[in-house]
Amino acid sequence: MGKRKADLSEDQYEFVRQSNNDRKRRQRQAMNNEQKDLQRQRNREAKRLSRQRLREATGQGTQPGPSSDCTRAAVEAAMQRIFDAQPLPDLRHQATSAPSDSPAPREPSPPPRDPSPPPREPSFPLPRGPSPPPPRDPSLRDSSPLTSSSVDDVHAPRDPPKDPLDLVTGVHGVQVSSNALTVTWTSGQRTVLPYLEGRDKRRKRINLLQPEAEYVKDMTALPECRVSSDFVQFLDGNLPKSALLKAAREALSLNKAVVIRGFLDVTGFELSMDGLMDEFNTLPTRPVGIHDMRERSKKFSNPHVDTTVESLIKDINNPKVMRVALDFPLPQLSAPNPLEKLDDGLCLGWAQTQNIFSVDDQLLTGDVWTVRSWGLVHHAGILTYEHHDAEGALTWAANMAGEKDWMLVSFKESPTREEMAERVKQLTNPSNRLHEFTNRVEALMLHLRPSDAVIMPPGQIHGVFTPVASVCRGGHFFNLDAMHLTELSRFVDASSAKYVTNQAHRGTLDTLCRIVLILPFLPRTRSRRSLICLCGMVCYHGKYTAQGEEEQQSPCLVLAKQIAMGTLDHFGLYTLEDYDNFFSDPSQYLFDRGEELDDTIYSFLAGFRVLCKKV
Repeated sequence: MGKRKADLSEDQYEFVRQSNNDRKRRQRQAMNNEQKDLQRQRNREAKRLSRQRLREATGQGTQPGPSSDCTRAAVEAAMQRIFDAQPLPDLRHQATSAPSDSPAPREPSPPPRDPSPPPREPSFPLPRGPSPPPPRDPSLRDSSPLTSSSVDDVHAPRDPPKDPLDLVTGVHGVQVSSNALTVTWTSGQRTVLPYLEGRDKRRKRINLLQPEAEYVKDMTALPECRVSSDFVQFLDGNLPKSALLKAAREALSLNKAVVIRGFLDVTGFELSMDGLMDEFNTLPTRPVGIHDMRERSKKFSNPHVDTTVESLIKDINNPKVMRVALDFPLPQLSAPNPLEKLDDGLCLGWAQTQNIFSVDDQLLTGDVWTVRSWGLVHHAGILTYEHHDAEGALTWAANMAGEKDWMLVSFKESPTREEMAERVKQLTNPSNRLHEFTNRVEALMLHLRPSDAVIMPPGQIHGVFTPVASVCRGGHFFNLDAMHLTELSRFVDASSAKYVTNQAHRGTLDTLCRIVLILPFLPRTRSRRSLICLCGMVCYHGKYTAQGEEEQQSPCLVLAKQIAMGTLDHFGLYTLEDYDNFFSDPSQYLFDRGEELDDTIYSFLAGFRVLCKKV
C-alpha cells in the first residue's frame, strides 16, 4: 500500500510525484507510437492500392513494340485520372490496335507476386490532387510515376508542436541528471533544477548544487518582466535604426535596461562544433578557460579549469559534467547594427583621437579590444549568481541558441552611496538568499529566447539561470550619457568587489582618457553630472581601483588629465574634497544624470583644442 503524503518527507513526496509523472509520460508516448504505426499501415495500404489500379489501367506486364502508343504520357494521363476519380479508357485496347507492321504484343504476364497480404479497401478516401511532377532525371522514365512521397506527404502524421514553456523534455536525463527535480515558474515555464551528483563522507548520494537549486526556487517565485515595468524599457526591433538608437541611449542614461525581442538574426545557427566554426570561425582545439560547477562546489572562488572548445561541446549531453565558458573573446565581431553606435568609447574615443594622441609605439592592453565582443557557452542547469559587471561598463547580450532566465534587480528607494555599496555587497553574496531582500529591492524575471537581446546600464545587478544548453553573444562598452552610472558602479567596486563583479578589466582608464580627449570637439549636449563623473574618474583614477586590482595607467593620461581638471575647475570642483562633496548633496537623486548642459560649456571645452595637437 502506498504511503500517504503526510508520511513522506518533502523530497520523498517530490520524488514519488516525479516518478508518477514520468510513468504517465511514457504511457502517452506509447499511445502516440501506436497511433503512428496505425497511420503508417494505412499509408502503405493506400500506396499498394494505387499501384494496383495503375497496373490494371496501363496493362503492366505487356511489352509493347517501338510504335506502341502506351508511352510515358499515357501512363501519366492514367495516373492523373486515378487522382481525379475519372473513368479510365482501356489503354490495352489502344496498345493492341497498333499498325499491322508492328510486332504483335505478347500475352500479358501475371503481375508479380506481392508477399504482403492483399490490400483491403481503406476506410478513408483516396488522395486527390495534381499529378506528381515529372522526374528530374531522364534515367527515371521507366520508374513508376506514383512515388511514395506523393502519398506520405498527404497522410504522414505530423509531430505536435513543441510547447515553448516545456524546458524539461530533452533536458531531463539528457543534459541534466534524471535525479534532478523540476519546477514551474510564475510564467508557466517548466525547467529542471541544478543537479550534479556527488557523495558525502559516508558515500551517500547528494546534490552538489543544492544551494544553487534552492536559489533557483526563489527565482521561480519572482514576477515576469512586463512592458509596464519601471526599470525596463521594451523596444521594437523594427523601428528605424536612428529611432532605435536614440530610444536605447535615452533609456540607458535613465538607468533602465533595454529589451529588444527578435533582434538578432540567428537563422541556421545551431549549438554544435560546426555551428561555432561557421558563425565564429572557432577552432575545435582552441584553448578556453571555463568555470566547472564541480570545482565551484569545492571552492567557490576557484572554479577555473582549462580545456578546449571541442571538449566543452562534447560534454553538453553529459549529465555528470556542468561547465560554462565565460572567457570566450570574439574581437572579430561587433555589436549588431545599430547597437555598435552606443559604444562611445570606440566610436568617439578610439576611432577619432588618433590624430590627437597616436597609438604608435604605445603599450596597450589587449582587454581594450577583447572586451568589446565575447561569447558565452553554457551547459544546462547552470546558475550565475547576482552580480554587476565590472568597471562600470554597459553590457549587451543576445541569445543565439538555447534559452536564458535573466533576473534584473533594482532598489526600491534611493540609498546613499555608502549604503548602496553595503547593500550591493550583501545582495551579491551567494551565501545570502534572495527572499531576504524583498523589502528593499525589486526583482523581475526576463525570459530570453533565441534572437532576443538585452542591454544593461552600468551597475545593473543581475543573475542568470540557463535551463538548457545555450550560446550567447555579448560585449561591454562605455557610453558618455551614462557616465554617472559608470562612476557609481566603479565606486561600489572600489568599496567591495569580492562578490560584486564576475571579471575585472584592465583597459578602462585607457578608454576613459580617450573619451576625454574628444570632449573639445563634441557639438552635442551632454548632462552635467555625467560630464563631471567622467572627468573625476580620470583626474582621481586611483580612487576607483577595484579591491584586489592594481591601479591602471594610460599613455595619454597626462593630456587627458589637463582637460579633465580644467573642466572640473569650470564647475567649481577644485580639489578632491570638493569632488566628493558634489556627491553628498542630498537633493541629488543617486541615479539622476543631472541637468542638461548649455552651449557655454562647449565653448569652454573648445579652448582645449590647442592642447590637442597630435602627440
